Amino acid sequence: IAFALAQEMGVKSTSRQVFLDNEKDIDYIKGQFQQLISSAKEKGKTLGMGHIDITTAQALKEIVASLDERKIELVYVSEIVN
Repeated sequence: IAFALAQEMGVKSTSRQVFLDNEKDIDYIKGQFQQLISSAKEKGKTLGMGHIDITTAQALKEIVASLDERKIELVYVSEIVN
């Protein structure tokens, strides 16, 4: 409802497509990152959201190494809002 209201009011906004760390398991989080990457390739851009904790950071560290070769760029949320 917040996204629709923001759009209606002309406020720059976007919505999350993937929540990265509903489970505090590194393999689960890496799988969610893969979903995020697939969504980005399909849509051109996508938004993932997660918590700041050691498990998510470790998964991100492992995934980041492969992003350049996959032509995926991490950006600030402010760069993808409409």
